[in-house]
Amino acid sequence: MTAPGTRGRKDPALLPTIFLLLLALTVIPGSALADTDQGTLKIEHWTDPDLGRLAGGDGQTGIAGNPFPDPLRVFVRGEDGGPASGVAVVFEMVAPAEKSLGTVTTGTDGTAELRLDAEDKAVPHTVVARLARDEAGESWIVFSLQVRKSNWSLMLIFGLAGGLGLFL
Repeated sequence: MTAPGTRGRKDPALLPTIFLLLLALTVIPGSALADTDQGTLKIEHWTDPDLGRLAGGDGQTGIAGNPFPDPLRVFVRGEDGGPASGVAVVFEMVAPAEKSLGTVTTGTDGTAELRLDAEDKAVPHTVVARLARDEAGESWIVFSLQVRKSNWSLMLIFGLAGGLGLFL
């Protein structure tokens, strides 16, 4: 039984918990730490050394049923700050459907990459990469991918032409 006038209100005790959770997720954007038998490892989005910016495939757009233009790529850093080779990284799709995409081992440069085909639906895709030896699930990277229908450009042209026709 709820007190009069409190129906539909959120529990105020949840607000600090939600705040701390959001704070924990944003302290190290694009990276996560995990203690493994190889020491403390850090997984992060790959940064292109030539461009000097994140270029690990996050935020890209693909066409439904076709491969994404860029692979999903992560970098695993060892305790010494250098690349960690031979580390297993698990890639899993969490949206639009939950499924394992496979396990990739980092090379001598500390990177692991996975080529991915878009699902047949034109819906956002979310993929998580995590260290395979992290049983606690504390070290993961999220990739947000957009998928468009194969005829999206044709629909855009007709939409613009129709809008112009209505305007005139």
